Formats: sequence, structure tokens, C-alpha cells
Amino acid sequence: GNHKPRGGERSSCRRLLKLVQRLEGLNPPKAVFHRWNEFCDEFAPKTREGGQGTRDPQKLSGDLIRSFLVGLPPGFWVNLVKKVQKEGKEDGLSQAWENYCDKNAPTRPGGTGPTRDPRMVPPEFLVDFLGWLLEAKQHEGDKVAAIIDAYNYDFEIGGHTRSDRPAGGAEHAPRKGGGKGGGAHREERVGERHQGGGGEEDVGAQTLARLVRLLQRGSNPAKRCWDAFCDARAPRPRGGMAVRDPRRLPSDLLQEFLAFEVPVHASNLWSRAVEEATSQDQELKDLWDDFADKAIQDNMDPWSMPALLVDFLVDSVSSGRESAAVAVQSAAGECFDEAAATVVASAAANSEDEAPAVDEVAADVAADSP
Repeated sequence: GNHKPRGGERSSCRRLLKLVQRLEGLNPPKAVFHRWNEFCDEFAPKTREGGQGTRDPQKLSGDLIRSFLVGLPPGFWVNLVKKVQKEGKEDGLSQAWENYCDKNAPTRPGGTGPTRDPRMVPPEFLVDFLGWLLEAKQHEGDKVAAIIDAYNYDFEIGGHTRSDRPAGGAEHAPRKGGGKGGGAHREERVGERHQGGGGEEDVGAQTLARLVRLLQRGSNPAKRCWDAFCDARAPRPRGGMAVRDPRRLPSDLLQEFLAFEVPVHASNLWSRAVEEATSQDQELKDLWDDFADKAIQDNMDPWSMPALLVDFLVDSVSSGRESAAVAVQSAAGECFDEAAATVVASAAANSEDEAPAVDEVAADVAADSP
């Protein structure tokens, strides 16, 4: 990998920390503020013998502050960088991201040239980019700070809250910019079916939708997870029910669900799907080995990056390798049900009061059992 710059100097890290600590649009409220206090109590020097950790960023190293920022959920930084790209386009911030990537980002596995996809770089890269922007010329730094101030994020579902709006306060802003679909006016594109294009992007969107349907067929808990995600994140035409048909949703929302939401509930699903698929198809295993080697050369661990695993499976399914599709559906049943069973066992051990909710989850597991 080429990533060398450090926005992780103490001043830029401290400013970025203060900005995200004071965010008002977080769920739970003040989530970053409370996480910072817990982090300091565990890792920062103690204010006195037996006391709490030092919490004043002025008294802590840039590296310690940076390690806290990098430890926030990857989706927090991916969504924020996309927001900066979109809302700072007229101020040159989108171009700044592209230039920064072209100079410092790793090459995308299977691709040519550096990646510009925030999902395909580690959180360190995103934190350093934002820190670098904040230290840039006065105008750019102030614009970035304004965009961050207006940022909303739900730590419980891994995405923006419903009230997220651009820094300028536009009334009908799309919830999330960037991504392969271009990001602008997402709601207007809902329900559009591409007519006769047959392009690579169309095939990718169709395959992402198919992966969602495979998860739904493989596991009732997976289906419930998708429904909850849509109710929180998908558009609601004319203020009605949220769109739940993956074929009617834009590809960047599908990618967000697959790469960020699924691992929250079934952490090893994508790695298990790749393992199952490649064990059934030697040619696919060879393709995976090449794909993984390229990732490793760029200092990325493909097994620990759900976005990479999803991309490989999308490529495999779209090229007609049914072993990959079968593996996704099988892994959904195994991993989501294992996670649901763990919830059942934990809740039963901890509280009899949770019985109705436990029974509901248990019914899902039973419904999926052969």
C-alpha cells in the first residue's frame, strides 16, 4: 500500500475528535463523547493513583487520539467521507479526495490504479484524509468542519439517522452520497428499472439485489434484519411503507446493507460463504487466491474486510458461478441462525423477563431448521 500521510498529527486529530464528540445527531446521544471517556479510562494515563484516565485531548498524544478515532465503526467514517465528497464538491473537496487517493490509496484488487472507494480503504486512511483536510487552507478546513457538524449517525443500525441533512439545510437531501450509483437524488431513482442497457453497473446492481434475496431465503433472522434495515434506511414513497424490494433500491444502499449491516449480526457470514464456494469450485478457488494475493500486496486482509468479500461474491455470482450463490444462501442459514441462537441462550441465562422476545427469535431459528 502507498498510504503514508498522517492527518494523525496531534492538532488535526484533536480538532477532528472535538468535532465528532460534539455531534448532536448521534444515536445513542453523545455516543462518541461517552466512548471517548471509556477509552481514556482504559488506555490513557491516570489523572491520579486509582483515578480515571486523562480525558483532556490537550494532554494526550496524537497517536492515542488517532487510535480512538480509528476504532470507531468503519461505517461511521465511510459515510462521513462520502458526505464530505458530495456536499463539498463545489468547494473542491471531492476533487481533493480523488487526488489524495490517487497519491496514497492502495490498488483495488483485480483493478488498475488506486481505489477511490471509501469502503475499500482502512479506517486509518479515512481518518488521516479528514485530518489532512482540516489542516488545509482556511476555507477548506472550515467547510469540512461545517459538514462534520451536520453529520448524523446511528451506531445501533450502522448508518445515518432519518434527519440527516446537508450543512446547508436542504429540505430533500439524499441520505447518503457517493457509491457506484452517483448518489444524487436517490429517492428520485427508486423504482427505476434500467431499460435495455445491460451495462456493468446494471449487472452489479442486479447481483447485489440477488445476494439480498439469497440471504432472505436462507434465514428468517436475515429477512428480519433486512426488513428492519429498510424500515430505518430505505425511502418511503409518498410517506408510506419503506421500500423493501432490493430490486427497487439503489446499489449503494444494498452495498451498505451487505458490507456493513450484515457483519454486525453475522460477523463471519461472508468469509464462510467464500470458503464454501471456493471449496466446491477449483477454478473459483484459483480466482480467489489471485484476488486475495492482490489485496495482501496492498496491505489489506481480504478475510477481515466484508466489502472485499462481498465484491468477490458479486463478481462470482454475476459471472454465472452458482456455487457462490448456493454458498451465500447456505452461510446465511448457518451464521444468522447461530447468532440468533446465541441471543436466545444469553437472554435465557440473564433474564426471565426477556421470554417473549426470546421466543420470537427462537421461532425464527425453528422455522429455518430442517
